[in-house]
Amino acid sequence: MNLIKEAAKFIGWLTGMLAGIVAILYAFGYLVVQTQLHLLGVDALLPSGREYYLQEGTNFFVVTGIKLSYVVLGIVALGLIVCVPLSMVAKSEKGSNWLTGAKERFIGRFEKHQWLWQAAVLLVMICLLFYPLDYQAGRRYPLVVQTHGGPAASDQFGFGSWSEYVQVLAARGYAVLQPNYRGSTGYGDAFLRDMVGQYFRNAHLDVMAGVDHLIKIGLADPDRLVKMGWSAGGHMTNKIITFTDRFKAASSGAGAANWVSMYAQSDVRTYRTPWFGGTPWQKDAPIAAYWDNSPLKYVANVKTPTIFLVGERDVRVPLPQSVEMFRALKANGIPTRLFVAPREPHGFQELRHQLFKVNAELEWFEKHAMGRAHTWEQAPGDDVKTSATTAGR
Repeated sequence: MNLIKEAAKFIGWLTGMLAGIVAILYAFGYLVVQTQLHLLGVDALLPSGREYYLQEGTNFFVVTGIKLSYVVLGIVALGLIVCVPLSMVAKSEKGSNWLTGAKERFIGRFEKHQWLWQAAVLLVMICLLFYPLDYQAGRRYPLVVQTHGGPAASDQFGFGSWSEYVQVLAARGYAVLQPNYRGSTGYGDAFLRDMVGQYFRNAHLDVMAGVDHLIKIGLADPDRLVKMGWSAGGHMTNKIITFTDRFKAASSGAGAANWVSMYAQSDVRTYRTPWFGGTPWQKDAPIAAYWDNSPLKYVANVKTPTIFLVGERDVRVPLPQSVEMFRALKANGIPTRLFVAPREPHGFQELRHQLFKVNAELEWFEKHAMGRAHTWEQAPGDDVKTSATTAGR
């Protein structure tokens, strides 16, 4: 009898203690979430069935994905388990951006998406999404993924340029995604410094997370994906095509192939030394870090038809980097071309070369992702389409 009483007493004590621990963890997790939401300018996270809503003033935004329980979050925050991206949710800020002028030159709808990884803290990745002109809900569209240069920079809403031309792409029926991957500016020091020690630690995974989300919600066509970017955006293109074969076409503008050779060829080494933990020519040089983050190491994996564009006088990401990638793809039987713009530095300056880049990329994307022809737009006074030296015909 006494044994039963003692057992019951112990069970009651244990239950009370566990309930107290759960309550403390729940409260701690709740505090972590609400603190992070407050920092994001969000008022509350409200449950509704299996979905959750972000409330900003009087506006509500659907949050997709599975919400991590406050209790587990509290445990994570206390350091009892490793903090990793466990559930991804997304929020969008919708708005209209009806611009005037020639229809084929303007976009109709723009959204800003925020991908949030919920763990001990909320990690935010803001992505810009440009909808195709005459977008219809429920239809899937070809998706062009553009990654910004820098990489210590960020994409923000703007009119576009020769390197992006989102209006032209939207007018041709493409959706355009511009993800601010880890390594971008504007999201704190830890976010920016994620590349220190390993350039491609999470950045390319962030890009693919954005693609996967747009496919999941039924907007992007998984069979018509295109990748493009310039400078660090070109580095990312080179990485992505070695990481996955899901893209039907790609364009790499002034992108790095081999970080070892790039270190000596480029006019800038300041950022690359901390990225890889030293120089490639010091004693006990971290060559493995340089090579492991080089797209050239994995170039045998490439299946995506890819073109490479670079300026003849580019001292930032010199011509040999594009040549290395081009020759590798050519040798491996992957459709590819190399375009070298005469006289041009890291960013094309001559309008004729800028137009050439747009035409060359559109022709490549239309052929390999859309299965249709592209009619080149001629520069005033031009009777032929080629104004840069080409290779790979």
